[in-house]
Parts: sequence; C-alpha cells; structure tokens
Amino acid sequence: MVASLVDLEKKIIALSERQLLIIQDFDQRYARFFREHNQGALQLISKAKQLVKSPNQEVAEEIRNLVGRIESQIISSLRFLSTEEGESSQAYELLVQENSADKSALQILEVDYTELRKNIGALPEGEVKEALLDFLDRLKKGKEASEQEQEINKRLVSLLAGLARTAQREQQLLENELSVLKQKYSVTLEELDEARKVELAEANISLEKIIQDLGNLLELERRQFIEPYKAFTNRKYEVTKKILALSQEKVITSKMIQADLKELAPLQAEEYLEQLLTHFSRLEDAALQYFLRFKNFFRRKTTVLKQRQEDETRVEMTLLRRKAQYDMTMGISTKNFFYESLNSHIRITTRMGGFISIMLFDLDLFKQINDTYGHPVGDKVLWTVGQVALASIRTGDIVSRLGGEEVGIIFGAGTSANEAGEAAERIRERIEKQCKERILDEPNPSAELKQLQDDLLEGKRVITASGGVATIELPKIDATSNDGEKLVRAVTAQLYAAADKMLYNAKHAGRNMVIPVEITYQLE
Repeated sequence: MVASLVDLEKKIIALSERQLLIIQDFDQRYARFFREHNQGALQLISKAKQLVKSPNQEVAEEIRNLVGRIESQIISSLRFLSTEEGESSQAYELLVQENSADKSALQILEVDYTELRKNIGALPEGEVKEALLDFLDRLKKGKEASEQEQEINKRLVSLLAGLARTAQREQQLLENELSVLKQKYSVTLEELDEARKVELAEANISLEKIIQDLGNLLELERRQFIEPYKAFTNRKYEVTKKILALSQEKVITSKMIQADLKELAPLQAEEYLEQLLTHFSRLEDAALQYFLRFKNFFRRKTTVLKQRQEDETRVEMTLLRRKAQYDMTMGISTKNFFYESLNSHIRITTRMGGFISIMLFDLDLFKQINDTYGHPVGDKVLWTVGQVALASIRTGDIVSRLGGEEVGIIFGAGTSANEAGEAAERIRERIEKQCKERILDEPNPSAELKQLQDDLLEGKRVITASGGVATIELPKIDATSNDGEKLVRAVTAQLYAAADKMLYNAKHAGRNMVIPVEITYQLE
C-alpha cells in the first residue's frame, strides 16, 4: 500500500534507514493515535450507531467526513511501516558477522593477555614495565567492555526481531481498518436498508476491536521495544566510546625506554633491550609492534562508530527534510513543498500540454480569533482547517500552508477552470460547516476554547475562508531547453498573482466566497 523506503547497505547496529525511521517516527504515530485517530474512530462508531437508529442526511455526511479524516491518518501512519522482504534477515546477518569478528578478537585478546602478563614479569622495574602493567589493566577493561558490547548486541537482535513483528502487525491492523472503512462505511442514505444496517452494526464491532488492538499494540511497542531500544543503543554508544578511549592511549614511548636505560648499567641495558626485542618484537613509531594487532581491533571499532555517526547524521537530515515538508501547526505540507510540487507539475504538464489550476485561501478575520481567545485556540482552529482541507481534496491534489492562515492547493493534472472552481467551492463549504462541528466536538476544552465553542453556537463567531482560483492552459512546450526554468518561474508567478488577486477580491466582496479566473500565458 505504501512504497517501501530505499534499502541502504549502510546499517546502524544492523538497522536500515526504514527501521530507524520507524523507531524515530514512533512518538509521533503514538501521539497521533491517542490524540486524533482513536478519538475520530470512536466518533465514527457513535455516528454510525446514530445513523442506524435514526437515518438522516446530516449524520450520513458527518460519517463520510470522519471516514476521510481517519483514512488520511492511517495512510500517514503507514508511511514507514511497509517492509522489504529479506531486509530484516540481511540486517541480522550483518550483526552476526560483527559479533563473530568481536568474538575472534576477544579470544586473541585472552591469549595475548596471558602471554603479555608473563613477559612483563621478566622486565626490570622502570617506566616501560609500569606502562605495560597499566596497559595490561586497560586491556582487561577493554576486553570487559567488548564482552558487554556483545551482550548489548544480542539484546538488540532480539529487540529488532520483536519490533519487526510488531510493526508488521501494526501495519496489518491499519490496513484492516482501512478496508473496513472503505467497504462498510461508504453507505449512502438511499442504500441504508435493513441488511446494510446490520453490516454497519457489524462494522462498528470490527472497528472498535481494531482500535482497541491498535492501542494495546502501540503501548506494547513503546514499552517492550522502543524504550528498551533507546536505552540499549545509548549503552552501546557509551561502551564503544570507552573502548576507543582505551585504544587512544600510548603504551610505550621511546622516551620511556631511554629513561629506563639511563638507570641501568651497560650490561643490564643490553639484556633489557634483548628482552624487549625477544618478547615484544621491534619498535615502530614510538609504540610496540606487538600491540598493532589490538589497534586493528580498535580501528574497526572506530570505523563502526564513525559509520554510526555518519548514518545518524544522514537519518537526522532525512527527518529534517520531512519536517521541512510538514507543517506541524496545520498538519499539511509546507510552502517549500508547495512550490517544489507546483514547479514539477508545470514541467510535467508542458510535455503534452494541458490545464494547471491552483487555489489560494485564508481564514476570514483570523486575527480576531487569536486576539480574543489566544494563540493556543488559534492554533487549534488552524489545525482543524488544515485537516478539513486535507480530507476535502481529491486524489492527486496537494494542500500546503503558505504562511500564517494562508493555504495553497494544487489541483491534480488536467483540472480545468470549471472543475477547479467547483472543487474550491466544495472546500470552502466544508471549512464553513465542518470546522465548526469539529471545534464543538473537542472534548475537555480549556476556558478559552469553551468560550469559542459558546460563541460558535450562538452565532457570534464563524470560521470561514475566502479564496481565489487561477487556471492556465499550457500548450506543448519544450521545458528542458535553456529557457525551461524561466518558463516554469513565469507560469508559477502568473498563477500565484492571479489567484492572490482573486483572493483579495473575495475578501473585499464580503468574504466567505471563492472567485475563479482563467488566465492565458503569453509565450515570449
């Protein structure tokens, strides 16, 4: 249902980017479910029961709107839950390989630790022996830390396997819910005979069960996998840093050897050097060649840590790009995404020619809402408008926040002026009706939100929008030429200016209306 993210070869403790995003996206999915999804589903069940008991057109329309809203939430939650076959097993194999390499290194470490202790005993007292004994202690700590890291890796393997199963179950439940919504709740008033009433009642039971299972599953996922995963990766990070810190310290330097030689008679010095050469091979770069074997082990750890840091940076950039395309206040895409999409839309349309239509709208007298009820209530209104607009657009349309209370909509390819005008009017009507309903349905309102609810009921306040729609018909044009970007910018500017002018006209004509216009692009 949702396209899988690209499978990357680089892993973070055997985690793919998709898996890491599932983990980092969890908090948002968890909050969205208990704040909106669960509440919307319970409202839908209540409305469906009301429709079965007393059929009327208004309730049927509310059900349709609720279904659209919940479907949008489900699709958003499914974004990172799809999996590619074999990815988990590949990740597991990489972690097994890492553990196997660590195990081999630790076995060598154990043998050499014993040999090193024996050889150190043959050296005379001095700075070199003291440094070697200190290194022996650090070597033991490094071995203990590496063993601890292995245990953490084993735990992470188990956590990731459990998380994969849970995410798959979560995806299945969401897809089941989507299927129930599409098949059982898309009933019109005319179709509501006794058989459909029975189906609707059964659908309520199914939906209630799915929502309960989803809530339980998310709690389980948070408690058993997400929180332990974060704790174990933090521990692994600290252990790896400890191992690397041990490897950075020098064991023996030339100055230490020279200091020892000064304290020895010529014959003793000769025996001393012979012991060093016999037991510890030759000297290189002011450190013993003997320890290069361990430096390779540490170097691999350094590479793993560097890889982890690079991958975490890359994933963080992915999340930042997501955030840059998603407006948290209204729950829709951002201005940058709007213009990127519009430019792409224009380029595609120029290949064959056709219509491009956009809509700009903003809320009427929104400043009064902020001034009267406060910005938290204003943000609640903005969120509600964004979600109503999102549920009202068609497949292929894009809705974005352009700034403040202004919203832009790019209609799907080939949308003519008449079609765009009708779609825009439908959106305006739904904002006027559904925003009020959703605000009135808000449970446990603050004193300020309760005041807005009372004012809406008494007709002292309304939530409406004014909009402008602009349509342009482009002939088939070669937008890949040197002048292609100039053409795209010109079309974008003309569309925006025309829609903005119609929005201005709608405001000054009395508000709560949409004015469309069709413009002609003149090629230079």
